[in-house]
Amino acid sequence: MFRFIDEKWLTIFVLTVFLTIQVSSVYSTDQLTATNSVNYSNEIFSINSSIQYTGPIYAIAISIFLPENVIYISSTTNSKPIIQPQKGDMGTIEFIWLKPPESPFHLNYLVKSASQSAIIHSRVTYRRLNEELHYNLPEIKLIP
Repeated sequence: MFRFIDEKWLTIFVLTVFLTIQVSSVYSTDQLTATNSVNYSNEIFSINSSIQYTGPIYAIAISIFLPENVIYISSTTNSKPIIQPQKGDMGTIEFIWLKPPESPFHLNYLVKSASQSAIIHSRVTYRRLNEELHYNLPEIKLIP
């Protein structure tokens, strides 16, 4: 008789924990939003990404996909990332924080474009509890 009761309570406990976890992630009000702005001067583009979030974030990364003939020059931000690109990098560049900056924070980076026009795509990847979430920033049109 005790064995049946133990199994019954174990089943109820597991279902309660599972349903609680599922409900909390579905109804979470924690959000992340981001915007970009661009300034241009003499083949140099200054891009400012502003990221705002609510609730706890345990790590955050920004991946920037530079098109052909676009070169990374430098960056500034509220809090120094543990991984960041080097001057002259091309292709995909990444900024990674294991301890995220306080919200809102800004990443301002400079690129040089030898093209007439190009489009930069970028994505924020962040962790909440055991979830990896993604947010695609609006595309950046580099038009001199």
